[in-house]
Amino acid sequence: MPVESMTGFSFSKASIDGNDITCEIRSVNSKFLDITFKASHKSSIFEVYALSKLKKIFSRGKIEVKLSNFDHIAQKISINQTLLKSLRGELKENHLVDQKLNFGDIKDIPGIFVIDSKPKKVTKIKSLINNAIQNLKSARLHEGAELEGIILGKSKKLDKIVESISKMIPLINKNRVQTLQKKLSQFHSFTNAEILSEASNHIIKHDVSEELERIGFHLKEIQKLLKKKCDHGKHLDVLLQELLREMNTLSVKVDNIKAKKLAIDGRILIEELREQAQNIQ
Repeated sequence: MPVESMTGFSFSKASIDGNDITCEIRSVNSKFLDITFKASHKSSIFEVYALSKLKKIFSRGKIEVKLSNFDHIAQKISINQTLLKSLRGELKENHLVDQKLNFGDIKDIPGIFVIDSKPKKVTKIKSLINNAIQNLKSARLHEGAELEGIILGKSKKLDKIVESISKMIPLINKNRVQTLQKKLSQFHSFTNAEILSEASNHIIKHDVSEELERIGFHLKEIQKLLKKKCDHGKHLDVLLQELLREMNTLSVKVDNIKAKKLAIDGRILIEELREQAQNIQ
């Protein structure tokens, strides 16, 4: 499955009996799937249809569907005869006064009125909604492809940072040993063996090989994830949290100015990646 953004917009229009009916769908970021349906009047037929389609296609995002100017499709309002017959039977069974029922008696009974619409017009509006949904899917995928390019580009920059720091480590450690030897050699109480032991402890304290390995591992996992047929957003966010944690530790442990600057640059890149990941389904 390609990377898909949670943000997008689509618009679809159809003409029925000379009237332009429109469907707009807007989608923004959300941790979950949150759908709202707006229309000039309640229409459970189209709302149920839209919600059913959207839930099958999308898993995350705050989605708003707006259907406009479709009132005229209603052909007539009829009374639910089955429900009316049942009501009269209840009245008779409970020995209530048998009289003619008027509009005021039945108007508030749920389901008593049935709106009949021409099937062809209903089908055309459903097709209109479906087109808007498909257009939204295309828009989200298009933006998702852009986001994937950004993420891969920044990941490559992180790879280079990790590679640069890795290459600097042997020289950094050598300089640590030389600096410590120079300091401790001034004190006659330290033997060469003790100086080397102290230098070794100092190197272990500032060792970042594990952090560099884990950062490299997480970067490879990100590249693998983007190729998988799945929703990427939540998993990507977890990987980036781990990546940031390792880079924070690395930036604290390195005491070389150039290496520390590279580590800080890496942290900035990861934060930028996390912002982009918030847009992905």
